[in-house]
Amino acid sequence: MSITRGSPEELAVEKTMTTSKYAEKIVSLIQARPKSMEADKLLYEIYVKLKVAEGLRAVEQGRVYSHKKVREEMWKIIHYCFQNQ
Repeated sequence: MSITRGSPEELAVEKTMTTSKYAEKIVSLIQARPKSMEADKLLYEIYVKLKVAEGLRAVEQGRVYSHKKVREEMWKIIHYCFQNQ
């Protein structure tokens, strides 16, 4: 599988970025792809990079949960489900 150039950080949308700047980044990814790359693989790669970029922005903005907190919440849900059967 070929990997196109461009990291998730390069796709990260800044608050001041215009739609045309964002589109330029997508176009550069498309142009940098190997000519033999199928469209579905290219779209998947762009999708994954966008999701990783969203995750990086969430971390920068402090919108994250610790592993401990997630585990605690998960057990609360599991216990609730078993108690209500």
